[in-house]
Amino acid sequence: MSTTDQQTFILELKVLSKILRSSGTMDRSTLALLGERHLMLEKTIIPFIPESTFITPEVAQKLKQAESTRKDFIIDVLEAFLSNNTKFVDSLKSFNLTSSELNYCCLLTLGLRGKEIGILTGNRNHYNISSAIRQKLELSPADTNLGNHLRNLYETIQCETNESFVPK
Repeated sequence: MSTTDQQTFILELKVLSKILRSSGTMDRSTLALLGERHLMLEKTIIPFIPESTFITPEVAQKLKQAESTRKDFIIDVLEAFLSNNTKFVDSLKSFNLTSSELNYCCLLTLGLRGKEIGILTGNRNHYNISSAIRQKLELSPADTNLGNHLRNLYETIQCETNESFVPK
């Protein structure tokens, strides 16, 4: 396992920890998926990331499985978020976002930063995606951070509709 792979697992755990700590208005099924992945990384993967380059076959298999399930995990989180937050998703769809832009917005709303999304999804084109979304949302580059804007919009819609609202 390369240093980059190790750093990606550690980053993923840190990102999940951050999201779970600040998940005041997140729907329960999305929160549960994030919690399950966090627990799996914390208990079965991170302790096995060695300081040395020697990896036992068992550890290599666990790491390979965690890597291969990352994409499915992100898809599951997006599906849960999209299906449980219809008012928010509908408001984003009204800006004619593509499905990949909508997914990117959902991940930003969950608390990931563009760079983190790029690392976890393997799509390093976050500047261009963010720029395209800003144009469609009619936000200038000088306006608020896109993630903050989306989280504020999400919270406003959730409070108005009381949809998926979990008190802080």
